[in-house]
Amino acid sequence: MIKGYSLNGPFEESFRIWPDEYTLAPLLKACSSLGVLQLGKCIHKEVLVVGFEGFSSIRIGVIELYSSCGVMEDAEKVFDEMYQRDVIVWNLMIRGFCKRGDDDMGLCLFTQMRKWSVVSWNIMISCLAQSLRDSEALGLFHDMLDWGFKPDEATVVTVLPICARSGSVDVGKWIHSYEDNVF
Repeated sequence: MIKGYSLNGPFEESFRIWPDEYTLAPLLKACSSLGVLQLGKCIHKEVLVVGFEGFSSIRIGVIELYSSCGVMEDAEKVFDEMYQRDVIVWNLMIRGFCKRGDDDMGLCLFTQMRKWSVVSWNIMISCLAQSLRDSEALGLFHDMLDWGFKPDEATVVTVLPICARSGSVDVGKWIHSYEDNVF
């Protein structure tokens, strides 16, 4: 845009385009998706210089960058500085710790959450399942149901193999019955 305005006019418009939270947040997301930590750190520094660190979309982007790149210490710093944490931020932190193999820290954060989503439950159940902590994963699945959350396709795909591995025939039958009625 800047180049276009500077070449074709109106020329003064090229001076009105500056990075803002709407341009920096997607750049952080792109860095997360590509796993380019160094570029993401540069963008994070720019965020701090221009004072955009208070925007929710920026905080989410920074935490996603660090957690997806496995730099949980930096993600924790940003997380700890946040006075309001939404379910997205909690999920990113839990996923980051689980991805790193720190299931216990993921579970600790999960239990500290004040509000869960189905995604929160799925992340934690999947994390425990991947670590072959099947009884804990099934226990969490039962807790999910007790709290009134309805399993989605991701839940079913995660819980069925746990049932097969652990011989939980009743839960497996319930999942199949649920799946037939809902999906």
